[in-house]
Amino acid sequence: MSLSVLEIWEERLSRVLSHVDVALEERFGSKYPLRRNRPLHGSTANSKYSGLFSMEAKFSLGYTSGSGPGYIIQMRTLSAVPISEEDRQLMLEDAEDLLKEALKEEFPEKDLYLDRQEDVFLLSGDLSL
Repeated sequence: MSLSVLEIWEERLSRVLSHVDVALEERFGSKYPLRRNRPLHGSTANSKYSGLFSMEAKFSLGYTSGSGPGYIIQMRTLSAVPISEEDRQLMLEDAEDLLKEALKEEFPEKDLYLDRQEDVFLLSGDLSL
């Protein structure tokens, strides 16, 4: 069975999120203990289900953001202890840089924009299939 154009788009975006997740794990993954029910990084088929980080994107029509249709990308941390605000900001800054780089590599033909609003990222621009 062949994939639809939308499924291919979603797979490409998933590769971007996985790349960012792995890079964040390499930098910060050993600094904080995981929640008891959280498997070690790399022990699941999808990186968002293991380790300290979970990168997720959800489509939004963008009515309230004012940026139009796009994806809301969240970086969740699943630590057994609170993450310091300083580390949280470093993680978000790294995630932003990594997302921008990975989006350019995965979608070179698209004019995409990534904006950070506090602790979430808004992906908009040319989302045409």
